[in-house]
Amino acid sequence: MGKLKIIVFNFAFFFLLGCSAQNSQRFYKAVVENDENTPKEHFPDSSVYYDKKELGDPDKKIFDLLKEQLEDVNHIYYAYLPETTGVIPGFVVDAFIYDVDNDKIYFLQQENQSSKDFIFINSPLKDYEYSIEYYNYKANFFIKHLKNNDCESIKNIEANYNQIGQVVYDINLREKKIKRCSFNKLNLLSEYGRSIKESNGR
Repeated sequence: MGKLKIIVFNFAFFFLLGCSAQNSQRFYKAVVENDENTPKEHFPDSSVYYDKKELGDPDKKIFDLLKEQLEDVNHIYYAYLPETTGVIPGFVVDAFIYDVDNDKIYFLQQENQSSKDFIFINSPLKDYEYSIEYYNYKANFFIKHLKNNDCESIKNIEANYNQIGQVVYDINLREKKIKRCSFNKLNLLSEYGRSIKESNGR
């Protein structure tokens, strides 16, 4: 009887462990399939595709980091946001995943410009130009428009001088739906500065 309990416990443990990874892998698969079904000749999607190839499947690295956090989650917004650096290889990637079900957000960033790995951002990196407040501002901008299914308002803030592709996904596993909004790098820093001045009454 004791051995049976151990076998049952081990089975249950590994079953739960498998479930914890399952949704993370389903989100990842949805992103990959969406990318593959998006015509690469259309800019900025071609740029998004190139950046991901350069980093060697960054979506997998990001979703692997979030296996536990996405265990019981069925609906997320996923933002993949390369930023130009002016130094070879030319870009570094910020990303965030917003858990729509539980109203939680996870910020991630390429560990450094030459690395293909990602880390969580819980506080501003000392050598990074933006504050955590800006990360929150940027995420809230996307979340607001994705909730309203409003890709056009996102595209209206494009920085036309900067031709690097960025993309956000709205992935709902329960409804088996994924929506994509891709655009040139956004000029959100100016919008952020304007919002600070307005909040300070200037």
